[in-house]
Amino acid sequence: MARVRNTIPDQQVHSYEAARGSRVAQTFAAREARRQLPRISPSPDFLLQVHPHSWDVRAGQIVPVARKLQVVPGVNNVDARRGVPDVSRAVLSRNERGWVVISPEWYSDDDGEGYVVRHPVSGGVAHLTVFEKCYPGSMRIDNDDQAEAQWWAALIKAGRIPGPSTAALEELRDKCQTAWIRASNRRKTDEAWASEAEAAQARLDVVAAALEAATKKATPSKGRRAAAREVK
Repeated sequence: MARVRNTIPDQQVHSYEAARGSRVAQTFAAREARRQLPRISPSPDFLLQVHPHSWDVRAGQIVPVARKLQVVPGVNNVDARRGVPDVSRAVLSRNERGWVVISPEWYSDDDGEGYVVRHPVSGGVAHLTVFEKCYPGSMRIDNDDQAEAQWWAALIKAGRIPGPSTAALEELRDKCQTAWIRASNRRKTDEAWASEAEAAQARLDVVAAALEAATKKATPSKGRRAAAREVK
């Protein structure tokens, strides 16, 4: 049987090999780029919202417990106008329930305005607060509690959000006291709970000091004198 010679020109062979090498390089580069992205899930844009009855202790300060209101048309009363989310009805609905929706314009730093940061991730974009830190190739998310606590304190001082009421502080004190008792009891049988018990004690001390200061400023209720009755 006669041998069939390869009739493909050398120039075409070289061109094919070069193209294949380029595709391999591009695939490798894309794979490496994905590895450098944070390994966290995509998440929608949001607005922060706080409630005057919900507080916590972070970085040695009493701060509101912030929730994320997802800005997704069709969810949470968020509408869409010409493809742009409209949150006016969502904000009104939250305000009627006692929530304060935090305007992104209330935060600014040297890098710009707004507290929402977009991070490219595999499958889309993750939206985090400016205080949340994510890392390339990692699922880790940290939060700068100190910076966030200072921001909340500034908003309270500026009157943008109300500070904690005495009732809210009393509720937070009971919560912190319960956590401290639980950690202290577990520490009796397991010294690994020592750091947790000490942290719980520190949080309780912060709330107790704030509650004492608030109580000193409070004016006692006078009430109304009950009608005198003759006792026979």
